[in-house]
Amino acid sequence: MTITQSQQANRHSWFRPFMEAFFSDLEAFDKSLHFSKAGIAKLQGSARMAQALVPFLGNEPLNLEEAEAESAWAKSETAAGFPTLHAFATITLWALLESLVRELLTTWLNREQHLLGAKIFSKIRVPLSDVLPLQGDERGEYLASIVERELGAGLKKGVARFELLLEPFGLAGSVDERTKNLIFELAQIRNNIVHRAMIVDKQLVQCCPNLNLKAGERLKLDQNLYRQYFLAVNDYLLTIIVRVGEYYELDMQETRDVLGQY
Repeated sequence: MTITQSQQANRHSWFRPFMEAFFSDLEAFDKSLHFSKAGIAKLQGSARMAQALVPFLGNEPLNLEEAEAESAWAKSETAAGFPTLHAFATITLWALLESLVRELLTTWLNREQHLLGAKIFSKIRVPLSDVLPLQGDERGEYLASIVERELGAGLKKGVARFELLLEPFGLAGSVDERTKNLIFELAQIRNNIVHRAMIVDKQLVQCCPNLNLKAGERLKLDQNLYRQYFLAVNDYLLTIIVRVGEYYELDMQETRDVLGQY
């Protein structure tokens, strides 16, 4: 291996552990969701179990009403596809994606110092007194937040907000149409859960016509719909991995060929 090749390898050596840490968090979150659903499903039989134990209690009191209420709720939640759990999961999934892109941009600016000469920075007036004392991640985080504010990325929807942030630094590109649409839906669903307490409004109806929602009804997220959002986020992450790999002149064709296939 030549010195040049070695230097190239060292340039991108940070990226694999960076993404592995994120996927580890994503996997742990997905497992927690899985076991939470399994636990709720098992509660369906709690009332019958409590009733069966009555003869063994003697004079000891047993709150059968509580057990019956738990069982009824578990049956309802399970039959509906765990909408409450999937609502919380949707919020977390979007937060993880948002955090990943911000952390990637922060690390990218720290690792690829030449990007500090990107055109976007010529348009931003930042006092040197604010930047010079900052080191490492602090500087990257500060610059990333400045770029996000300057571009108005927070006003964009779906992957558009992330692509806007990545574009000035050579990491933007095409996104599979289905992945793009599903992440757009994910963002709209997340906003409805957070700001409308899962009550469907006209904006959500108009933004997501494929969901066949009606204004005023309660939003219900079943496992199939949530899983589509989860897979779409994974596909977008693979897209970013391909872009980073190609930036470092790695052969990413095998991964690129499976983008959008889920």
